[in-house]
This record gives sequence, C-alpha cells and structure tokens, in this order.
Amino acid sequence: WALRAWVVDTVTGDTTTLATAGARVDSADVVALRAVFVAGARGPALQVFGGEQVTIVEGDYSGAQPIDPAAPLTPGDPDDYAVSMDLPGSATVRLDSTRIHDNTGFGLLVTGPLSVTMRGTTVERSFGALGLAVVKFSGVGAVTIAQSSFLQNGYGEVLIEDTPGFGVTASVDTSTFDDTNLKVFGYGSFAMRGGQVLDGYNAAVDVDSTDVVSLVGTEIASTQVGEGPPTPTSGGPWAVTVAAADSLRADSLWIHDNLAGALGVLNVTAVSAYGNLIEANALAYSLYEVKLFQTQRARIAQSVIDDRAGFAYRSVDVVYGLAGGASVVVDTSTFLGGPSYGVYAGGSGAGYNDTLVVRGSRMQPGDGISQAYTSVFASSVGHVAAVGNTLDSATLGVYAQYSNTAEVRDNVIRYVQYGAYVYSAPQGDTVSGNTIECQPSNNS
Repeated sequence: WALRAWVVDTVTGDTTTLATAGARVDSADVVALRAVFVAGARGPALQVFGGEQVTIVEGDYSGAQPIDPAAPLTPGDPDDYAVSMDLPGSATVRLDSTRIHDNTGFGLLVTGPLSVTMRGTTVERSFGALGLAVVKFSGVGAVTIAQSSFLQNGYGEVLIEDTPGFGVTASVDTSTFDDTNLKVFGYGSFAMRGGQVLDGYNAAVDVDSTDVVSLVGTEIASTQVGEGPPTPTSGGPWAVTVAAADSLRADSLWIHDNLAGALGVLNVTAVSAYGNLIEANALAYSLYEVKLFQTQRARIAQSVIDDRAGFAYRSVDVVYGLAGGASVVVDTSTFLGGPSYGVYAGGSGAGYNDTLVVRGSRMQPGDGISQAYTSVFASSVGHVAAVGNTLDSATLGVYAQYSNTAEVRDNVIRYVQYGAYVYSAPQGDTVSGNTIECQPSNNS
C-alpha cells in the first residue's frame, strides 16, 4: 500500500497522486479525500474498513489490477474492486464528482453503512459480464444516485441489494447506464426518475422483491437478448422487469428499439402505467410487449404501444392468478401495428370474478397493410367489457368466451372479418351501440 492508516480519528487526503499502489484505511472515524488520484495499483486503488464518515470528492481511480491476475474475480470480494468500503450500520458515505475507470477488476463496492449518496460520479470500462456486479451496494440503509454514469462495463450490473423486509430505500435520478444493467433486490422502496438505460442485456432494469417501485420519465433502449427464443408461455425477456412488489408506478417511460419486449410485471399487486411511449421493441423474437402476470389491480392509460416494427405477438398479455377479484383496465391508449393480439387476457375461470375492461382506446395497424388477428381477446375471465373503442383491421374485433358477463358496446369496429364473438355461460351479455364495418368479402 502507498498509504496505510488505521485506528485514527481522521484521515485527510488533498490533491494527492499515488502510482502503482493504492490506499487502505482501517477504523478511522472520518475519512475525507479530495482530488486524490490513484493510477495503476496492484490490488485495490482504495479500501476503507470501519469508521463513521467517508467523503470522496473529485477523485480519480484507474488502472487497478487484481492481486493475482490469474485468479477468477469474485463479485462482493473487496480485493476484486478498485474502490471498496465495508462500514458499520451507522456510517455515511458521500461520493461526489469522482471517476472510477479503466480497471481490470470490478468498479465499486459499498457494504453496510446507513446511507450512500453518489452524485456526479462515473464508473466506466470496468471488467464486466452478464450477472456480475460491477458496482454493488449491499445492506445499505439508503442509496441515492444522482447525475452519475455507468458506462461500457461489459453488460455487468449496478446491484443494489438488501434482505427483504427491512424497509430500506434507494433512488436513481437523471443518471445514465450504457452497456450496464441495473438490478435492485429486497428494498422497501425504489424510485428511478429521468436518465437513460441503453444497450442493456435481457432485463436492463430489473427490480425484484421491492415493496414500492416508481419509474418515471426514463428512456430504456437497445436492450440485447442472448438466451435464444423464449418459451412460448413466458413472452419475455423484457427490457424493464418488475417482480414481487406491492405496487408499481410506470409513468412517462420511453421504451424503444429493444430486442427484448418492453415491460414485464410479474406478481405485482397494484400497477399504474400512465403516459408511456412503447415502440419498436421485440426486434429479435416473437415476444409479448407488455406482460401483466397475476396482478390484482392494474391500469394502463394514455399510453402508446407501437408495434409496427418488431415481432411482438401480443401487445398486452394478461394472466390472472387464483386469488380472484383481480381487475385490469386498458384506458384511452393507442395501439399501432399488427401483432396477433392487441390485448390478450387469460383467466383461471369465470368463477374467480376477475375483470378486464378495455375502453376509449384505438387499435389499428397504421401501415395500411398489416392486420391483427384479434384486437381484444378474453377467455375464462369473469367479467369482460370493451366500450367506446376504435378497433381497426383485424380478423376479429372482440372475442370473449367463458365469462359470467360480457359487455361490448359503443365501439367502432371496421375492416374486420367478424366484428364480435361473445359467449358467456349464463348468457349475461350486452352487445349494443356498435358500428361494425366488415371487409367487403364478409357480411358477418
């Protein structure tokens, strides 16, 4: 080590350059480093163990190499990260205007403190591969990332993780991820606002086992896929995947030009998706653009799903669970392109009293050539309503079977072979006020 300090009150470094060897600080109450540059260290550029307060401002940590270049790197091992900190639960960390770049090992590891604030910091060109944590925050009470960048990290990921149930929080604000995935696991809440996630892999944004999730105003684009065609029943992967949450807010997202599908929502109790622009996804395989799997309450509103490019098989795929009483509403949204299905809903049986409502929406290919198979399809869903929609250019406008009640009214259904097919077990159907214009070759 070029600098080694332990069991002291304060360590201060200001405008210092260390070459070929890094710095290690043990059990200092306060560590304050400003404009400290470490280049070409054999082993970590900086390690901090213990202490109550760490502040790193305008630092530059580059060229760090593993102690044993022949040994495989291990995510979570401090010796394999250029910068690492292992701190008590009362400690705080501030990283500001710092670069961690061009290291042979991983980038940044922070374990245990009460809070981490990371602002204006860049981690780029670290060693990375799919599923490896290039940046890892583990067991941190509150993680705040703002105006930061994670670039060209070989499909590695920024991992923010904790044990579920402790109510900890994390947020990412106006930051850029390029060739770097974002994964959050086990937090009480996670919020992402603005910024970009570009050139990710399979699930560029992956939030799992986190109670409250909010994604607002972020661009997610150019996500790659590499595991071959999906299984027919999954419909994924999706560029944004949220699983096992109490609630999800997806607002004003721009999800586009991904080889993967757009949004997978799996076992989330309540979903609110407003004002999103989803276009030109599923560019590699036949996928489901948006999947709602076993939600209890979901609403998609004022959104555009444009499938004129790509191979989307279903624009919105809904799978109901066994809890019963679930409700999915698709409201005032626009569907463009010619996937086989616009909204496809599969229930567990009419007796579960689940509900599908599609209202005030427009579905049409938009290119004058393509044709959907069925605009709105529902099977074994307790209550189905298609009201006030414009459904254009399909084999079937509305298909609803094995429900308790079905309501198809006040729709404009045109350039179709069949306007509506409705069948419910108790024959509790309402079909009225529709304008149906069949293709010239069919008078049904």
